[in-house]
Amino acid sequence: MAPIERATLRLIVYYEFLQGRSARAAADNICAAFKGNVVHYSTDLQDEYGNGPYSERATITVQVVDVQDTPPRFFFFDSYVNIEEDYGSNTTDEVVARFSASDGDITPEIARTISYSISGGNGDGYFKIDPPTDGSDTAKLRRAKTIDSEAPNTTFITLNITATELFENGTETDQSTSQTCVVSVADIDDNDPMFNFDHFTSEVDEDISYGVPLSFKSPGGEETFINVTDADATMQNRQFQLKIVDIGGGPPASQAFRLSPSGMVPGETIVTLTVNDPSLLDYEIEEYEEYIIPIAVEDVNGVAKNTATVTVKVKPKNDNFPQWSDPPYEGDTVVNENAPSGTEILTLKATDADRENGGTLWYYLSDRSFTGKELFSVDLETGKLSVANAANVDWETFGSNLIIYVVASDEADGQLGSHRNETSISITILDVNDNPPVFSIQEISGTENTKENGTLSGLLTVNDVDQPGTNNTAMDFEIKSIICQSNCVNPGASMDLVKLEIEPTNETTTSKYNIKFVANMDFTRQRGRWTIEILATDKGDPPLSTTQICYLNIEDVNDEGPNITKPEMDGYTFNVIESLEVGSPIIDSNTGQEFYIEATDNDLGENAAIEFIILDDIEYQYYELVDRGYGKTSFKLKQKLNRTISANYTAKIRARDKGQPSMSNDRSFTIFIEDVDEDPPVFKEFEGTHGINENTNGNVGSIPEAVDPDGMDIIVAYFIHGANTGDFKVNNQTRALTVEKPEGFDREETPTVNVTICATSTTTNSHCSGESLYKAIINFIDVNDEPAYFESKQDSSSVTSDNNANDVIKQFPLHDPDLNPTYNCRIEGPVTNDDTSLSGIGEPFVVTTSQDRSTCELILNFQPSTSHKGQFLLTLMVNDTKDPANLDGDGTMEVTIRMISTTDRIEFQFQNTVQEVTDKLNQIPTVFKNVLGYICVIDGAPKPSVGPDSQTMEKQTSIFTHFLYDDSANSSISVRASVVPGSEILRALEDPDTANELMVEFQKEDLILSSLSSDDGSKPKNELEIFVWALVGVSAVLLVLLLAASFVYFVKFSHESSGDSVLIGVEEEPEFKGYTFKPELQGSVGPKKRRAPSPPMKNPPPTPPEYSDDDMSPIDMTGESSGDSVLIGVEEEPEFKGYTFKPELQGSVGPKKRRAPSPPMKNPPPTPPEYSDDDMSPIDMTGFGDSAVKSNPLFGANL
Repeated sequence: MAPIERATLRLIVYYEFLQGRSARAAADNICAAFKGNVVHYSTDLQDEYGNGPYSERATITVQVVDVQDTPPRFFFFDSYVNIEEDYGSNTTDEVVARFSASDGDITPEIARTISYSISGGNGDGYFKIDPPTDGSDTAKLRRAKTIDSEAPNTTFITLNITATELFENGTETDQSTSQTCVVSVADIDDNDPMFNFDHFTSEVDEDISYGVPLSFKSPGGEETFINVTDADATMQNRQFQLKIVDIGGGPPASQAFRLSPSGMVPGETIVTLTVNDPSLLDYEIEEYEEYIIPIAVEDVNGVAKNTATVTVKVKPKNDNFPQWSDPPYEGDTVVNENAPSGTEILTLKATDADRENGGTLWYYLSDRSFTGKELFSVDLETGKLSVANAANVDWETFGSNLIIYVVASDEADGQLGSHRNETSISITILDVNDNPPVFSIQEISGTENTKENGTLSGLLTVNDVDQPGTNNTAMDFEIKSIICQSNCVNPGASMDLVKLEIEPTNETTTSKYNIKFVANMDFTRQRGRWTIEILATDKGDPPLSTTQICYLNIEDVNDEGPNITKPEMDGYTFNVIESLEVGSPIIDSNTGQEFYIEATDNDLGENAAIEFIILDDIEYQYYELVDRGYGKTSFKLKQKLNRTISANYTAKIRARDKGQPSMSNDRSFTIFIEDVDEDPPVFKEFEGTHGINENTNGNVGSIPEAVDPDGMDIIVAYFIHGANTGDFKVNNQTRALTVEKPEGFDREETPTVNVTICATSTTTNSHCSGESLYKAIINFIDVNDEPAYFESKQDSSSVTSDNNANDVIKQFPLHDPDLNPTYNCRIEGPVTNDDTSLSGIGEPFVVTTSQDRSTCELILNFQPSTSHKGQFLLTLMVNDTKDPANLDGDGTMEVTIRMISTTDRIEFQFQNTVQEVTDKLNQIPTVFKNVLGYICVIDGAPKPSVGPDSQTMEKQTSIFTHFLYDDSANSSISVRASVVPGSEILRALEDPDTANELMVEFQKEDLILSSLSSDDGSKPKNELEIFVWALVGVSAVLLVLLLAASFVYFVKFSHESSGDSVLIGVEEEPEFKGYTFKPELQGSVGPKKRRAPSPPMKNPPPTPPEYSDDDMSPIDMTGESSGDSVLIGVEEEPEFKGYTFKPELQGSVGPKKRRAPSPPMKNPPPTPPEYSDDDMSPIDMTGFGDSAVKSNPLFGANL
């Protein structure tokens, strides 16, 4: 063994130590590593004096004694082997792998025999182990049975091979070694690809499109797919390819269809046949009617392994379009103009290649629009083209040539098929002479100055609509007569007056001639309107002619002026009455006829047309002309005539013609105005005030005079105009206005009357308007004739121990319809009482009138105390000191004054302003009586509450209320004076039905109740508040439990409690130091909706202890409960999902003011026990004592 350095040896020893070897094993490993048991190492030495180092070599001999402590070791092991799967041959004797192992203890004396076994991975029993034989130490792994690689978990088989040492008796020791052998089973190609069926059928329409896949049916007729599968395990052996095998006798199927998938397919696929060439699927071609398609599946070497047959049948479809013959008809294409209906022209011809469906053809005119379509009809089956019924084959309308469009359509299932073919055919219409010449007339004109051979103005046109260029449109012309019809200087006929010049036009689409007229003589003295008769004849067969009358106007020259024939001379005069209405015609009062001017002119036309104008501008302001036509005009009044301004008017009229230049003539006349009485009288004053005592009639004074402006001796009459005609009267001579109503007018009912008086100069009131009216304002003077009285006949009030002597108990409103009454109030008769505590009071009340004299004040005349009970009954009397003795009236009122102790009253707080509560104060007693059956008495005026921060609440009002037993059934006015204790009222309000009813009644009055408390002497005044805060603490703890348990409905707990409860309602969410729970709304909340009562709780909350005022110190919440809470009453009562518990910051949370936090309690309420989910039943409040909250909405939200 070669020497080894000490440092190297140290590393080897450390390694063996770290491997956990024993000293024996470490030495054995070291020696085995160095092939010997001698280890050499060098040391460095020093002497005792420190000299050195000195080198020295020493030899250490290590003798290792072997023991039986090492398991077997494999020295040969096939850890990975490859074999092929078995598919029929006997390969069970094949050696798969070899393993050799020996005892790990190398000393021959103690080495043991080794046995081999398969300890894992051979669950299917594929392998076995043959032990070593013939002195060999190698074990053989053989197949125990055939292996199919397509079976599960056979691709790789992992075996655990174990070598175990044997005792001398052949039993196994606990010394063994295992190692893994992986057997890879190679797949061989032992499975052919298989179709799911041997034969498939399919049907396709012959008009199928390219790329459409075929559907298949199995031999049994079910819908199926073509499926090919290879069961081999490996990809190499599972691959195959598909191919269409073309067979002879028809077109190749591989051209008609395309097979997919193409190329090599791994293991399994769905075979698809799609149409590759639709033209090869044609039912009309016999060899294309059916295909028998073999589909072969081949292995990777191209060897066919299996085949399936697909039979494809082609179904007939209407897939061919009709085809027109050339030409597309039989017969002639000519038709005569005016041919009768039914005249056959030609027969349409087309063919269709379809053998079955669609082979029959139908013919008809195209749907498109074309000229002449209405002239023809086509027989649907035969295709005969004929003249349509009632058709007018007119050459002049449609011309010589028509292009018509016809359609050949196949027939499918007795109806028009989807295949159509359209073509056009040219039809020729032959013209016949069926239209005579037609004249287009214009006025022909000349003047008296036209000379011989002069061309006259105007043109005559003649047209023939038959075919141009033929005899049908060639024409001859002739003048038949010339006669003067009107305005003639020389009446009669004159054939030599004019001659014709004929000029044909160059138009190609029609035959048209222009005729000009030429003077055949001088037109001097030929003025007038002439008729000329002309004959035009065409040269057709037979010839057609037309006679036309045209007019020749030989115009006049303006050489004579108008001649005024009426009035016959200048200076004509006549009279007109002054009252003539504006817009009326001017009537000559001398003759009674309308005045007009008339003129004539011997010229013609515009030269003889006459118009009239007024030459005097001033007079033109009063009149306007009305043209009557034919040289005549009249006059219409333009503004009102006024004789006082002018007694006559002079006008000058001019008549002129419209010739050029114009000629004229003038005439003047004078109009005298006849005076009439037409202006109404006018009052000097239009309004005045008059007076008379009420309830009397007679003279109220004189009205002012009215004068007629016409200035004549006209008598003016006066009468009452409009209303009150029977109650008043005016004397025409004295103008005195009197009241005619016998009883006069009552000032209390009618203090003032306005009377309208009309002045007129006629016997009617036709002029009653404007300045002819006078308004008399009549005031009736008051007389003291009405008695004084109280506003009501019965009233009541109350006195408490808080009142003092000289307090005004109540003010009773007084009334007197008369003006400025002065009242006298007094107590009428004795004052009675119904309780002995009041019997010693001599004069309990005094009465006086208020300073503003509108009320009677009842004043307390003794000092009340808490011992005073019962009620006083008294009668008040009032009268006006000015009332006469004979006035009848009952000015009395029965008054009840109840004595009430302040300790019995209930305080109500409303979420309303003082004014709102004051406005509803009279309704509040009725609300309580309707609900509780008691009479409610309001103690004092409402007062605003003050919050904990000593600031007045913005909207909260307190009132004190007393409840009295109602004995009104026994007496109409008496009410028993005993007071119902506040605790009794609170107990009644604890009932949910009573509370809900009360809330509804308050809602009707728009009152929102915030809280209530009792001043009953049996409990401290602040006990309710203490109880509320105790209940608040309990509620906070309950809500924490609700949050933890994720429940939103009710908490059950059990303890006893007593005391009254309070509803704290807030319009805005309050501010707290700790936590706030608030109702979570379901849906929208109505404006005044109250919550229905909740079901009672099974287990009531614990009873909070009673506290005194001194206990109301800040609450220390560090104990068993924490978090400030409050019962929240809402003005709009929502429906609750449950409660949401959330922390809320100190300070201002929102824009509105929040209530300051209430002080904490000294003694917090006890902590409620914990409950399971099963305990979360509705809270039962029956253990809460007489003041049980239950589900009362008066006491806040449901717990």
